[in-house]
Amino acid sequence: MRQDAFYYQMEPLIQEMGGHAAGTGVQAAYSNLMQGKTTVRAAKRLVELGLVDKKSVEYNTIGNVKRIKPGALIGGDLFNASPFEWMEKVLLPKLKAKGITSDAKILEEFSTIMTNGNGANLFATMYMQREQIHRMSG
Repeated sequence: MRQDAFYYQMEPLIQEMGGHAAGTGVQAAYSNLMQGKTTVRAAKRLVELGLVDKKSVEYNTIGNVKRIKPGALIGGDLFNASPFEWMEKVLLPKLKAKGITSDAKILEEFSTIMTNGNGANLFATMYMQREQIHRMSG
């Protein structure tokens, strides 16, 4: 994670969630999204939303998503540098393209694509704290 992303974008999250929960959330999201350690249902949804490189998706014999290889996430370098910026520049536009724009639906998608509740909670908190994060980093 970039130093400025850690100090300015994570600070409101650490205040709200506590340091342990925020750190656990980052690791959980990384494991689910970057390392591909997720459920078939979540992997299928990542493919449907266009969030992974289709060349890095393994399918079973009947053509259903079997698993996602590590590193398949679209914008993975940005995710590593700043999960918050990845959410704003990659994830939210992909959701919007699918007509997912209400807060409730967006939060629901976080839980669908991140099977570890800690990662989904981190992203939900980031999403709801966007204005404050922009004030801190701007």
